[in-house]
Amino acid sequence: MIKNWSLSDKIFAGLIILMLSGKIIWTWFELNHPLVLQWTASWTAIGVISLLSIAVYRLSTQTGFPSLWDDRLSIRQRFLIPIGFGMAVASI
Repeated sequence: MIKNWSLSDKIFAGLIILMLSGKIIWTWFELNHPLVLQWTASWTAIGVISLLSIAVYRLSTQTGFPSLWDDRLSIRQRFLIPIGFGMAVASI
């Protein structure tokens, strides 16, 4: 089954696994750093976020959005424009 996954599918699965492993590590080592304490995601919230993001990811492939690692997008389009937009919004 995983052999049929595209590169974008593998990247998306990696992001979900990264989010879950972060929560597992924070729970296992009982980290009390202020940045960790500000994140209020419970296991239920992480499950809901994961399921909704899978649904949105699957639907986005049907609407014509480019895949996560589309060869037609340049590095500027993939990273610099969203980072610049995020910094502009964050500065407000």
